[in-house]
Amino acid sequence: MRLTNDAVDARGVQEGWISVTGLNATSLRHGYGRYLRLVGTNDIWWFGINHDLWATARDTPLWLAYWPQVERNLAELLDQARYPVEGRWIAIRLKTGVEYDEVLNDVVRQLREIGEAVRSATVPADAQ
Repeated sequence: MRLTNDAVDARGVQEGWISVTGLNATSLRHGYGRYLRLVGTNDIWWFGINHDLWATARDTPLWLAYWPQVERNLAELLDQARYPVEGRWIAIRLKTGVEYDEVLNDVVRQLREIGEAVRSATVPADAQ
């Protein structure tokens, strides 16, 4: 929970590239996370721990889920080698053998890159 909250609140919201206005942190059947908006889109995202996907799909507990305002194929918007997609879920890789701040910085980098890739692919160039 700390990593999720630090990435969203302490970094994303404070730096202005994530909005959580009107959205909540929540415990779900499969884990804990935060609903959010990546600035520049109106899409709803969820970021947090998904135990089910960790156990069955990838070797990471952290996942970013995407609920677009207009239906899009997420796998077509992202580089699959860097950001594996399972349906609407994107695996967020964790660095190992490093200090917490380096793990946090890398998670924040991944969230920003994913948001930018989706925003760039879905927003006309003259509107960016």
